[in-house]
Amino acid sequence: MDADLALVRASPQAVLARDRRAWLGLFGSAAVIEDPVGASRYATPIARAAFWDTFIAPQERIEFRVLREFQAGGTIVRQVVIETQTAISSERLRVPAIVEYQVEGTKIAALRAFWRPTVPLQWFARQGVKGLWALSKHNVRLTRNLGPKALLDFASALRPAVSAERAAGWMQQLGAGPTAWAELLRGAVVEVDGDTGDDPARRALGGDDVDWTSEQVLLCGREVAAVLTTSSRAAVVLVKADARGAIERLRWVPAVT
Repeated sequence: MDADLALVRASPQAVLARDRRAWLGLFGSAAVIEDPVGASRYATPIARAAFWDTFIAPQERIEFRVLREFQAGGTIVRQVVIETQTAISSERLRVPAIVEYQVEGTKIAALRAFWRPTVPLQWFARQGVKGLWALSKHNVRLTRNLGPKALLDFASALRPAVSAERAAGWMQQLGAGPTAWAELLRGAVVEVDGDTGDDPARRALGGDDVDWTSEQVLLCGREVAAVLTTSSRAAVVLVKADARGAIERLRWVPAVT
């Protein structure tokens, strides 16, 4: 097994085993966690430990159901459904997510999770009084462990800077082939398999006659993560928008075969 893939797979395994020490030991000293992207960044050993204590430790069980894995060098992305068992309901909370990892050497240098914060909020609301009480306790725990800014940052993540309509339009244009990329990505940095060389779009897409469709699109702040597929291929696209709402950077990561 690829060493980088094995390292990344160890993260949800440690979460499932509720092994705090093992999970924290996977990260480099300056590793950054953004979960979800667009909210707070946790970039010190103390902050990452507080992240565990706030979001992971209170749950009875957290399991990552893997749909696909994507890799380009030290960038590994997993398309998953995160299933959480809480103390307030027998119904599992299921959150579709796209999780990006950066690996440097033998450690995880970054973990960035794309998911819709409205999904767990709506789930807790459906649980009635118990759910609302659990959310209140979580907000107190979040403020105590990570500070009031973390709570405000999470609230801001509820309103992505990129609209769903704009993101869907981007993916439709990307799926139309390299010719359609030219106008959309004018002035943007395009990285395919870690390479920003000449005409990476055409190499990635496989020609003008290949029909790509978007299977999943997740919005987080000024960033979008999407899974594009054909009948035989799949890739994840990570897009960052500039302040004007145009694409500033696009990274293309193919599926692990």
